[in-house]
Amino acid sequence: MECVYTASTRSFAVVFLFAGIQDLSAQQRPPAPQPPPPVQVTPNTENPVEGSTYPTLRPVEVPLPAPELPPGFGTPEGLVTRPAVLLPSLGYGTPDCFVLTPVTCFEAGYKCYVTGLYEDALAFTHHGLRQSNNARLYLLQAVCEMHLGRCQAAGQSIQRYRTASAIPAETIGLGPARERINDPMRVRLEFLLAALP
Repeated sequence: MECVYTASTRSFAVVFLFAGIQDLSAQQRPPAPQPPPPVQVTPNTENPVEGSTYPTLRPVEVPLPAPELPPGFGTPEGLVTRPAVLLPSLGYGTPDCFVLTPVTCFEAGYKCYVTGLYEDALAFTHHGLRQSNNARLYLLQAVCEMHLGRCQAAGQSIQRYRTASAIPAETIGLGPARERINDPMRVRLEFLLAALP
């Protein structure tokens, strides 16, 4: 490409110099791609539904409790810090209007965990786990129990975490939660989890 400036018109003119232009229509085109071979699925004989092609799941090793509480307003039981002081300091306003769902219990519990209020974080995780078996709540619960020196309880929580993380509906938000709960206690729990049968 060559750029020519003309002083009389004060404009740029772009001159393209092509050398050896070939006829593109005369070039050979590559052959069309072949479609992939059809996938053949063989029926799974271990599945109780006859002729089904779905894989069988192995039985769950640790039973998970059934959710027992509906979402609502209030504060969880077992808080060490007074709710009138704790919730405004976490940025949630008055305790009367705090919405108790598994998501808000995790978020409030995580904020307590970050500030070192492990007992309060456990109160939020216990309440959230009464509403749902969300894997990230079990992870937060296990890490807080490790910080408080409750190793046996942390071992049970991490086993429930493993069971809950096998259920797709209970793993919502687990990836970001694992990144946020990133301390040596979580790493130790993952070593324990890897060593469990």
